[in-house]
Amino acid sequence: IGNTIRPALSTLFFLGILDRKDIPLLPWDIVLLFGGGMALAGTLNHIGVIKMATTFLASLDFSSPWT
Repeated sequence: IGNTIRPALSTLFFLGILDRKDIPLLPWDIVLLFGGGMALAGTLNHIGVIKMATTFLASLDFSSPWT
């Protein structure tokens, strides 16, 4: 499990929100979708795509065409 997910799961177990019996009941499709999104976001941030995209979007003129 990645560095982002492990502390979150540990906290949920420590606080008693999750227990071992809850593991089979988790919606694993949603858990994997969320984890994949976090991994993708972390990778895009690490290689600089997020900064490049935000710089590009900030340079665009989003003013209203009716003003």
